[in-house]
Amino acid sequence: MIGVSHISVVAFRGGGGSAPNPDFISTWDTTQAGSASDTVVLPLLSGGTYSGTIDWGDGDTSPLSYANRQHTYLSGGTYTITISGNTLQGWRFNNGGDKAKITDVSNWGTFELVDSEAFYGCANLIVTATDSPKSISTLKNTFANCTTTSSPDLSAWDTSSVTDAQGFLYFSNWNADVEAWDVSSITTFYGFGWSSNLDRNLGDWNIANATSFYFFLRAAAFSTENYDATLIGWEANLQAAYPGGVGYPATINIDFGGSQFTLGGAGETAKNSLILNFGWTISDGGGI
Repeated sequence: MIGVSHISVVAFRGGGGSAPNPDFISTWDTTQAGSASDTVVLPLLSGGTYSGTIDWGDGDTSPLSYANRQHTYLSGGTYTITISGNTLQGWRFNNGGDKAKITDVSNWGTFELVDSEAFYGCANLIVTATDSPKSISTLKNTFANCTTTSSPDLSAWDTSSVTDAQGFLYFSNWNADVEAWDVSSITTFYGFGWSSNLDRNLGDWNIANATSFYFFLRAAAFSTENYDATLIGWEANLQAAYPGGVGYPATINIDFGGSQFTLGGAGETAKNSLILNFGWTISDGGGI
């Protein structure tokens, strides 16, 4: 377990080295809006499952539990909180509490992303961690309204068991690296990147089981290169699963915001196929 007083350099972060760091490590500025300016209240849920220890970053520790979710420091400031143990299941800001006080997640460790709206509203949050939560079962509104300009590396996340990804980056300024995600079990992407800064090549996504993309980006926009590649990859994916659109069960209405495809290129061909063969309704910024 890593114990530090005030903010410090973490000795090891997940995603590198010889062994993963099992601790959940986050940084908090107690002076931001929320509880008292010398206090942190972790967004633990009363029905959560916890085992381990909270190192509050000032020399004090507590058993990890809902009852011990609040800590008062001798003075307000920035602290690194390290949660060690085997189980951290039950975490949800949902646009409330001390959402403005958490400023960084530098290691996921045994954190389990099992609750929707986990970091919804955390306007000052960045994610410098390169590992993945221990388990992920929902992406619903996970980073909605996270308004720092950030491009977190989420490429290591195992999303193969997720079915709901609606609102993942809703009104977020993040351009998160999600290109390599396994989305084959996800059925709804409703508002996934609505009004976000998401601009990625998502062509490798297996979207054959998706049933809802409504307002996928809306006001946001991919670059033409990424939009072309996404259209080409998705159309090829659907052709492999439902050649010529035969048997395709979904009715897709998708908004790519201001994204523009290349006129006369493979992106336009793929878009036309999605519309004609698969019955998609596509809104975008037109061709260039």
